Amino acid sequence: MSAFLLHSRYAWRNGDTAAVLAARRLWRSVNPCVTVVRSDHGGKSPSLAYQGRYGHYCLDYLEKLRAGTGQDHSSRTVRRHYVDDPAKPVSVDADIHLVERPAGRSAPPQDAFVDFPLRLHFMLDTSKGLADTMKHVSRRERENFKRFRLARPWNWRESTELGEFLHFYRYAYVPTMAWRHGALARVEPEDSAVTCVLRRGRFFLLSDEDGPVAGIACRWDGRNRQLTVRLLGVMGGETGHYSAGAMKLLYANLIDWAVRNGVDTIDYQGTEPFLSKGTLQWKRRVSSTVMRAPNFLGDSTIRMYVRRDTDSIREFLVANPVLTEDQDGTLVPTYFYDDRRLPRRDLPGECGTTGAAREIHLDQLLQYTPRRAG
Repeated sequence: MSAFLLHSRYAWRNGDTAAVLAARRLWRSVNPCVTVVRSDHGGKSPSLAYQGRYGHYCLDYLEKLRAGTGQDHSSRTVRRHYVDDPAKPVSVDADIHLVERPAGRSAPPQDAFVDFPLRLHFMLDTSKGLADTMKHVSRRERENFKRFRLARPWNWRESTELGEFLHFYRYAYVPTMAWRHGALARVEPEDSAVTCVLRRGRFFLLSDEDGPVAGIACRWDGRNRQLTVRLLGVMGGETGHYSAGAMKLLYANLIDWAVRNGVDTIDYQGTEPFLSKGTLQWKRRVSSTVMRAPNFLGDSTIRMYVRRDTDSIREFLVANPVLTEDQDGTLVPTYFYDDRRLPRRDLPGECGTTGAAREIHLDQLLQYTPRRAG
């Protein structure tokens, strides 16, 4: 595939320029079709439905949460609808119905619905020197960085070699994504990774005395002096490299390199807004702010309607607090609870410009929702 086509496709998927965002919005305005995906898990509550165009981001994660520690046996039914207003819920039988809406139409949690961004990005300001930058990194992670650095001899270096990059891509990045996400893993195509990341960014390898154990590749944006993390992984996706601190040291060394090489911002890439998500908690601890995704995914808000009130649905909501969005765009860590279930304040959500955390009693949120056994 030509370099022009690869860059065009990469920009369509990831670009945040005014031209790309305008093209995305135009496509959305002339495309009246939305997909409705209904997901069941062998009768296990809650049943889920997603209405929109980019539903896999939230639905995949919610299915994983619903499955818990067991194997995910979710089954999906997919329908396509041509609608006048994509933000208006279509009729679907589900306990929880998630509907994509344009950004800027959010409201505080009320009347059995909750608004939150489809996708969030965590950012670290590296423009004011190392001491100031590290103030934004949690004390816990600063101590981890120090401990792992002293545990064994490490070598961190930048590479521009195609062979080294392909070895990293095939034997670290792809296996790591498979280990973390299983069948839901999505990887940057190899030709795109070479053309649009390696040749338009920075690639680093972390080695111990036996050779490379991990790597990270970032896209460079000269306009904003920003590095965006795009590919990372440990060799073979092996958990032993995680326990040895390799993944944390990728970030520690990237932060140090960015400060010393004139980078103003590190973008750690996207995540769903649920505080129970491990990658959200990790990125929150090494970031100075959180914001809507700067690409087209930032144009969407999810309105989550709770259609039924049962014990299992209440447990699901309490277990998964979320960064909701108020009308002024403020992101707020939001916790649910009731007289029998305490809010999950062990899952913090504060980061930079987030608003003060709030707790919502489910009797208030679900006061007009039919109560059922189950």
